[in-house]
Amino acid sequence: MWQEVETAEGLTYFYNSDTREVRWDPPDGAPAPAPVADESDEPRDDAAAMDALAPVLQGLSTKRARVAAFRDWALDHCGDARTAERGLKKLLDHVATRLFADEGPALERGRAGLAALYAVDDVLKATRVEATPPERRRAALAFGAACERTSHLARLVGNVARFATDEAAAEPRLADACAGATRLV
Repeated sequence: MWQEVETAEGLTYFYNSDTREVRWDPPDGAPAPAPVADESDEPRDDAAAMDALAPVLQGLSTKRARVAAFRDWALDHCGDARTAERGLKKLLDHVATRLFADEGPALERGRAGLAALYAVDDVLKATRVEATPPERRRAALAFGAACERTSHLARLVGNVARFATDEAAAEPRLADACAGATRLV
């Protein structure tokens, strides 16, 4: 029998007491989980958060400041599950477009994938840093839960690995760089 369960961070998952299976996505016939509520009484403006993400993604590169810009966006806006999932999906879509557009040198396109992996790693690290303020830690946890609950991160890593494999003959440095980055996450 499936049961809807909530983590200490307020995220919903499903547990089957007969099979001991645990999953983030609702099983067939189970009600969809309610969205994770923000701790404040005011609803989050998801559209504004997505608007703020667009220029961050356009500027995303392997430069430390650009990776930090995505981390800061996530820690400022991903306090609820919906925004975390939508932000992660937008990151995935942005990177897939850059990787497989066949525009520009392979190494430059590969760096877009690496930058996204670095950015995700940076957000996830915020859950382990004691000095992270509670609201930002909660956003990092929501982002991490979105990574676990959805297939977005696995698809991102898969896209980067596939790109590196496809382009390795033309740019051998790409395969080593991408392999190292995927181990980060």
